[in-house]
Amino acid sequence: MRRSAVIALLAGAVLGCDNTPPPRIPDPALEGMEQRVAELLRESRKAVVAAPYSAADWGALGAAYQAHRLLAEADRCYERANELDGDDFRWVYLRAIAREIAGAGADELERLFDEAVRLRPDYTAAHVRLGDAMSSRGRLREARAAFEAALALDGQLALAHRGLGQVLLALGEVGPAVAALERAIEIDPADGSAWAALARARNRAGDPAAATEAAGSARRLGDSAGAMADPVFEEEIVARGASGTRALSRAVQKVRAGDLHGALEDLRLADETHPNDSAVQNWLGIVHRGLEQPAEAIEHLRRAVELNPALRDARIDLGRLLEDDGRPAEALPHYEAVLESDPDHAGVWFALARCRFQTGDRSGAVEGLQQVLRLAPDHAPARRLLDQLQGAP
Repeated sequence: MRRSAVIALLAGAVLGCDNTPPPRIPDPALEGMEQRVAELLRESRKAVVAAPYSAADWGALGAAYQAHRLLAEADRCYERANELDGDDFRWVYLRAIAREIAGAGADELERLFDEAVRLRPDYTAAHVRLGDAMSSRGRLREARAAFEAALALDGQLALAHRGLGQVLLALGEVGPAVAALERAIEIDPADGSAWAALARARNRAGDPAAATEAAGSARRLGDSAGAMADPVFEEEIVARGASGTRALSRAVQKVRAGDLHGALEDLRLADETHPNDSAVQNWLGIVHRGLEQPAEAIEHLRRAVELNPALRDARIDLGRLLEDDGRPAEALPHYEAVLESDPDHAGVWFALARCRFQTGDRSGAVEGLQQVLRLAPDHAPARRLLDQLQGAP
């Protein structure tokens, strides 16, 4: 423990003896919050009331507030936790993230994340966040060093490759920038921001055709960005969240980690408080499908599509489940709805043709297969089925 933390604890003991009150504990209004959330926040605050000189309890209260978007209250708690124990990486790091979400300036964020890196130089996510803050301030060479430090710890981190590529491009190192961004996309091809940066880099490298291709991928993916392993944030914030929104976030992480049963528990919590949330219903459908429970998956995916007809992937999943259940006629409207908004989806055209064939609509099946081959000339299953249909009497 640092000397300042020891002094703070001794001061706390002295203050306790002369009845001087500790700093005011944030006490936000909890009316209108989910019952589970309000109970968690009250219990977390009671712990600080009982032990007002405990850095761990102040930090835990800050994390509870942050988990439920009470960022100003979280900031005050983290500040107090740091005063009591400035060596605990968690409260410095989480305070920096809370301040970032609250819209703090890049100079403040750089200072906080730099302190976090000093306390835990082996924590990859802190280096990435520091690099982002430095880049926002135009401190490109320092940002480059931060991203390179992250990659020295985890060479498979797509976000660090993307950040490095963006910084290299800003520094005018176009060739290395292209290489870094291509590596980011190789690791995470769904990162729309990386594709957009690669389009700019390829254009500056004098390859307009490749730039146009990358820009098309960027438009298709939108502002989607990759994820980053961040155990401290996940353990202290995501896992602490009692709201339905936090339960959904935990469930998504568990699905990606392969823990479908754990995800189902969190999704049931989310469903209790947000029964009309299409995302909750969609993920319930995905998890039940993964657990080989098609009836439950169909029920939840139907509900997701009712709540949000624009959920393309939910419609595709629902169509496939209905097909597998021997109900191609019920699957057809979902495939047709997808193609209205995405007419160049060869896979859905093939599914549509398959369903039309199964329902006896041979001419409709032929039309669908021709669309598949227009979009994907090497689609062998579509070619075989088309040959079969056109050769049949």
